[in-house]
Amino acid sequence: YAVPLRNGPIDRDHLRKVKANYTEWRQKERFASFGGWCAVHGEPIDQVFDLAMDQTEEQREALYENRWQNGGLAFYNVYPDVFGDKAANDTLSEFLRRKIRERLNDPELEDLLVPDYPVLMRRLAGETDYFEAYLRDNVDLVDIRTNPVREFTENGIRYGDQANDLDAVVFATGYDAMSGALQRIDIRGRDGKSLKEHWSREIRTTFGMMCEGFPNMYFLSGPGSPAPLFQPILFCQDQMDWIIKAMNHVADSGALSIEPSAEVEQAWLEECDARFEATLFGTTESWYVGSNVDGKSGRGLIYFGGIVPYREFIHAAESNAYNDFNIV
Repeated sequence: YAVPLRNGPIDRDHLRKVKANYTEWRQKERFASFGGWCAVHGEPIDQVFDLAMDQTEEQREALYENRWQNGGLAFYNVYPDVFGDKAANDTLSEFLRRKIRERLNDPELEDLLVPDYPVLMRRLAGETDYFEAYLRDNVDLVDIRTNPVREFTENGIRYGDQANDLDAVVFATGYDAMSGALQRIDIRGRDGKSLKEHWSREIRTTFGMMCEGFPNMYFLSGPGSPAPLFQPILFCQDQMDWIIKAMNHVADSGALSIEPSAEVEQAWLEECDARFEATLFGTTESWYVGSNVDGKSGRGLIYFGGIVPYREFIHAAESNAYNDFNIV
């Protein structure tokens, strides 16, 4: 699903207004929003708590149209049940499919470009004239599912029974989200065990910040955190606050190291699993669940419970003086 960005010049009066209320706006983003952003039509708004299936069709259409006119990622601030209730999700999916069809108005292109999976289960793409580009005379769309790429030639690509001469080829290969970069570093913990070995069966962390067997190792926005679904800069503030307090606790205790126990790490993995099962994210292949990387386990990859429960868990560990952690 791709939605218009609607980028444009910023009104100077509006810019001054934003800067004058920046602190208040940031607080609202951090503590009173779903994903760390709250602006719609240039103004901070409240998080939506009404359920899609409790609204009339006219009410849903009005909210979705409001978000469409705003553009960008505003569709993440709609009814919360679209993330876990297929019927609720269908109302938003069908709205956006209709918008895409209206822009294309070409049955063949619509068959290839209108998504058939639940919306928001892959990252929304913000765009400017993306679908209109396919209507240009100098643009061809080739479905490699029915016309697989057979080889690269001296002059281009051969696919199916055809060949295209090309000046350049751009590979959209995706990436190994959340865990890939860390596993490419030869990080070693106790007894020389590598992080890659630790994650060989399943990707597991404690709060997306630490791993059992790797004392004093902290990382931000890691696997097992809600980072992909919350504004990263604001989310890292929560993690940094927690890490600093944990480090101070170790120092005040006269100890040298801290690491989560195997039990607390297993408990967090199971919490991640439970939150994942309560959503529709498992119905769709995406980097959210690791399906874009062969052999990758999506278990524990993201915490889908949201920022509020996440904060409750990390604050509870802090309040309990890290009793479930090994401090030596």
